Amino acid sequence: MISIVSIVIIVGSYNSAPAPTTTPATITPAPTTTPVTTPLAPPTATKCCPANYIKDGIYCREACPEKYKLNGALCVQECPEGYIDKDGFCTKMPDIYSKGCCCNFITKECCNNCKEGYIDQLCNCYSTGNSYMKSIYPAKSLPISSTTCT
Repeated sequence: MISIVSIVIIVGSYNSAPAPTTTPATITPAPTTTPVTTPLAPPTATKCCPANYIKDGIYCREACPEKYKLNGALCVQECPEGYIDKDGFCTKMPDIYSKGCCCNFITKECCNNCKEGYIDQLCNCYSTGNSYMKSIYPAKSLPISSTTCT
């Protein structure tokens, strides 16, 4: 069994030990370096696009076929005459005109004499609106860096 006297001696001897000494840390600054810059080499050849390609920024884009136009990296269908180009759709608005006479259901005078594509509606002829999504496909692209001309 340990007595209180022995604990005091152990604690007392522990407290009487000399405190450890430490050396203050020193900070060494990082060596200064001068950034190395490499000059750009002059171009050896003019970059250009092959035949049937159009320069578009850093790319050569294949020319789009007739009735299509290049829009970024896409060939987008153009709307035909009479259609409105709106948000990827070609839209033809409904149209109506007066025939100048009214359809007589008994004699059939002035009936079914509208222009082609129009519907007879008694005294008027009308066409319904028409809308369709434009055809879009990616144009073939080459980075200009892969093509050179001399």
